[in-house]
Amino acid sequence: MAIINQLFERKNLSALQTLVRISETNEVALGTFNFVDSLIDSLENSYFESDVKVQMLRLVANMLINSEEDQREEPILKRVLDLQQLHQTSESLSLRQEYAYLLQCLAQWAPTLVFSQAMPTVQEIIKDRWTEPTTKNSLKHSIDRWVR
Repeated sequence: MAIINQLFERKNLSALQTLVRISETNEVALGTFNFVDSLIDSLENSYFESDVKVQMLRLVANMLINSEEDQREEPILKRVLDLQQLHQTSESLSLRQEYAYLLQCLAQWAPTLVFSQAMPTVQEIIKDRWTEPTTKNSLKHSIDRWVR
């Protein structure tokens, strides 16, 4: 665990890529590492380059995906929703796509929260010609289920 924390403290591209690979292969959940809040704080920081933020978003997404439903607490989901400016203001296509994917996942777990607080961003993602078709379709499907 000390090595994992050292990798996170570096917050450089290669260290984060390593953490993403670990989170993909070992089903790392929110409770596995103690730096989820720090990770979200770092995403709000303009100091980091977009490629580093992409890895941070992937790590957050993997941790949420691998977590049990009761671990995905509303405060964490709200903090992720508060990162909408990453999609709205970034010129990085990969950063915008990564946030769109994360928002798609959130829409499946907490649709009322997502659509009540992020509908303009969701609509922007759906209309964006660069958004992956599977992300668009998943968001549309989540909206349909939520409306019913």
